[in-house]
Amino acid sequence: MFNGPSVKINGVVRAEGTDAPELADRLSGHMLPLDGLRGIAILMVMLFHFAGEFQRMTGTQPGWLRALRAGWVGVDLFFVLSGFLITGILLNAKTSSGYFRNFYARRILRIFPLYFGFLLILFGPIYWWIPDRIYKLHDAYANQGWWWLYGSNILASRLGEWTCPAVDHFWSLAVEEHFYLVWPLVVYFVGKRDFIFTCGFCIAFAALFRVYEIIQHQPLAGYTHWYLHNFKRPAVR
Repeated sequence: MFNGPSVKINGVVRAEGTDAPELADRLSGHMLPLDGLRGIAILMVMLFHFAGEFQRMTGTQPGWLRALRAGWVGVDLFFVLSGFLITGILLNAKTSSGYFRNFYARRILRIFPLYFGFLLILFGPIYWWIPDRIYKLHDAYANQGWWWLYGSNILASRLGEWTCPAVDHFWSLAVEEHFYLVWPLVVYFVGKRDFIFTCGFCIAFAALFRVYEIIQHQPLAGYTHWYLHNFKRPAVR
C-alpha cells in the first residue's frame, strides 16, 4: 500500500505522483467525443418520433420509415453514456468524505425541483382547469402516485401501454432514478475485482433475459423494456 504524500483533487485524496492529478482530471473532466455520441443519440430519438408521427398521419410504412423506427436505440445509448459517466464519478469519489451525501445532493438539486414542480402544476391547476385538453390526463391523474414515486416505468410495464403523453416520457427518468438509488451502493461496497464481475453479470443477465423473452414469445417484454434497462448501464472506467 502506498503511504507517501498525497494531494486532494476535486475533494478526493490521491497519492501524490506525476500521473495522479492528470488521471483524476482525465476521469472527471469533460470528454468531447461523448458530446458527439449524445448528438447522435438525440438525432436517433427525434427521427424515431418523426417516423411514428408520419406513419400515424399517412397510414403507410415504407422501408425508409422502418429504418427510422430503429431510432429507439438512441435512448439505450443515452443510458449507456449515463452509466459510464456516473460510474466514473462514483469511482473517483469512492475514497472521499461525504461520498453519498455529495452524490445524492447534486442529483436532488438537479432533478427534483423541476420534476416535482412540473407534477404539481400538471396535477394541480392544469388538471382542475383544463383537464380535457390533454389526452388521457384523467388516467394519469388516477395513477399519479407512480410518478410521484418515480415508478412510471413499472406502471407502463404492468399496463402494457402508455398512460398519458404529457407524462409518459418520464419513464426514462424513473429508470435513471432507480439507477441512482442502487448503483452508488454497489460501487461503494463492492471491491474492484468483484465490481468488474458484477458489471459483467448485469450485462449478461439483460442479454439472456431478452433471449428468454424471445423463446417464450415475449411474455415479460414490458418489464424488460421499461425496467431492466438498468442492467445495461454499468460501465467500468
